[in-house]
Amino acid sequence: MELIYLDHIKDDRVNCYSVLLKITVSDYLQFIEEVYKNKGKIEGQRSPLKTKSAQRIRKRLVDDLKKGTVIPPIVLGVRLDDAQFREFVESIEINVKDILTKINIEEQVSIIDGMQRTTALYESLSDIDQGSFIRLE
Repeated sequence: MELIYLDHIKDDRVNCYSVLLKITVSDYLQFIEEVYKNKGKIEGQRSPLKTKSAQRIRKRLVDDLKKGTVIPPIVLGVRLDDAQFREFVESIEINVKDILTKINIEEQVSIIDGMQRTTALYESLSDIDQGSFIRLE
């Protein structure tokens, strides 16, 4: 998995980190596949919208993706157990990729914001450069 660390900020209120990463489209879609199939793993998360206006907006996004547009970061939630969190905090820049390869993706990852963008990525997959990068937070 090609994953590039960009930056992080600590949220002291809830003792978590917001980490900004770059990942290739193909690696992201492979990483998130099961979570996406389960509606992002968040109760009440919207499935891909099916209204006419939502379909028109997504078609526009798919068209834009085919032209090489940059989309806003997709926000994932990753719940770590105490040991994973301690390991992660020791050196975020080094450990972020290692942690993501060790976790149970289906149980510990959710799509907080980005279901519609992920759907557009899947819909445009055959027409875009799968090695291009998107940002994750």
